[in-house]
Amino acid sequence: MDPEDFQPRPGGMVDTARKAAAAHQPELPEDAEVPAGNDRYPAVRVMVESPEIPRARTIVVSTANSPGWAQVLGLEPCRRMATIVALDQPVVLVTSPAARDDPRNATAAAGQPASGFTLPINVPFPVTAKGQVFVVATSATPGRVSVWEELYEPQ
Repeated sequence: MDPEDFQPRPGGMVDTARKAAAAHQPELPEDAEVPAGNDRYPAVRVMVESPEIPRARTIVVSTANSPGWAQVLGLEPCRRMATIVALDQPVVLVTSPAARDDPRNATAAAGQPASGFTLPINVPFPVTAKGQVFVVATSATPGRVSVWEELYEPQ
């Protein structure tokens, strides 16, 4: 049985829902072309585009230098994705200032617990979140961290 052939009870839940849906449907002109198989909504053509704005940078962090951390990604609602790679020394990735200032992060490379994600050397870490990310040094030896970020142009 076709669901559209179902005769609902007047004033019942099905009848009320159908009336509400009909009230919110756009009215098409009589001469409008409707694609086959779609008698309710006109088709909308979409195209996925690549981001307009790429950004790249490399920073150096070390526990020997104050503060021993760096913000590599800020709060960015237009971010499509980013990639973070530790080139010389492992680092710890955190998303809050409280975790960033945790002293356990400086010893994370030695197998101690950390309050963030320990990123090993030469392992790309993709980020699709829109929030901030800090890198915290785990060694007194300076370590480079490279960041590639892709942004959509603000509308």
